[in-house]
Amino acid sequence: MRSTVLSAALLAVMCCHASAQAGNAVLRVACDGEDSNAEVLIDNKFKGECPVDVKVPEGTVMLKAIKKVDELHERTFEQQIRLAEGTIKSVEVHLGPVELNAEGRRRETEARRQDEVLRAQQEAAAQAGDAHAMVAIGDRYAKGDSVNRDAQALDWYRKAADAGSDVGAFRVWSTKPRFVINFEPGAGAPPKQDDVADVIRMLSLPAPPLREVAIEGHDKVQEFIAADPFFAVEGGSQKLSYAHGVTLLIMDSRIPTALTTSCSGNGRLTAFTRRNKNQHVDQTGTWNAALGGLMRVSTKWSSGGPFSPDAKLELSRITWLQGQPFPLTAGRRFGFSTVTDRAKSTEYTVRQLACGVSGAPRRLAAQPAIAESVTSLVCWEQVTHKDRKNAQTLLEMGGIRRYYWHEPSSCFINLQQAE
Repeated sequence: MRSTVLSAALLAVMCCHASAQAGNAVLRVACDGEDSNAEVLIDNKFKGECPVDVKVPEGTVMLKAIKKVDELHERTFEQQIRLAEGTIKSVEVHLGPVELNAEGRRRETEARRQDEVLRAQQEAAAQAGDAHAMVAIGDRYAKGDSVNRDAQALDWYRKAADAGSDVGAFRVWSTKPRFVINFEPGAGAPPKQDDVADVIRMLSLPAPPLREVAIEGHDKVQEFIAADPFFAVEGGSQKLSYAHGVTLLIMDSRIPTALTTSCSGNGRLTAFTRRNKNQHVDQTGTWNAALGGLMRVSTKWSSGGPFSPDAKLELSRITWLQGQPFPLTAGRRFGFSTVTDRAKSTEYTVRQLACGVSGAPRRLAAQPAIAESVTSLVCWEQVTHKDRKNAQTLLEMGGIRRYYWHEPSSCFINLQQAE
């Protein structure tokens, strides 16, 4: 009797085990290459790393493979699979593109919420007359995807400029159609987007008080330069010579131009000689300039062809000064506004320049023969040519200028312009 009971119990256990085995299936998860070692989850339960064989119950299961890219990103694969009793099914995992993981999505949502709060604050500040906030809203429109984003951005930049923002004025100026001679600089010049970013950083620095001076007449201008502390220069009198080339882009024409320049300091003035040579002109100019070449005092160009007649220019007015140029110091800006008259003509030029140091002193890659380190200066120049005879604006020029200060010669090296 006892033997019969034990046999029946053993038979029941074996039957139950067989029934469990019969109710299982095997999911063979395969992967290779960059998809290897992805975590495998069945119905959100971790089962190992791919490749792996997983026992699953018959019916429908959700297979998910996840591979971490970094703290915030992952690649995933997801597929719903139906398996019959006792079957073996193979699935090849192909992970999708990189996407945010749960933590990344949480941070993105929080960043979006904070940005919405910031935008509301900027809009409130702009409505209250804050010029910096107006520029920020203009930048938002410029980077957005609305149909009329450019017009909306320009509207806010104009408001910022009217409220006294130099960055707003720069943004407005950069959108104006004008006749411009562009220059492709030689090797070593930073790309344009870096120049723009440097100008924005420079104009975002605290603006020094603007000093109205209104010095009139060439002789009085020279006397003022000799006496005013603004024009003190820290440099020597060594002679510097360098050569470079630019490509003038005039309308649709590309004109390669060779330039050779020499300069040397003499007190507060620096003497320059430059030769411009291309297929149309072979012209030599000489000038004396204050601030190492940033402000020309008197200039004379010899005739070099039908497109370049003799020209004599004299600085006739210093309208205002801002800040202190020397010593050149990072985190500080300076500027000035001048008027230059053309001899024997009613034409004159109004020029404004705003400058600041850009980066630490370094060797000038475009001029390997210059052994000394130079300090880079980034400037925003606005030039308007006018005619007194009919009060007419002839043309507007200017742009971003990059100068390099060579202290032994008291010269700013200019590799971007053919003057």
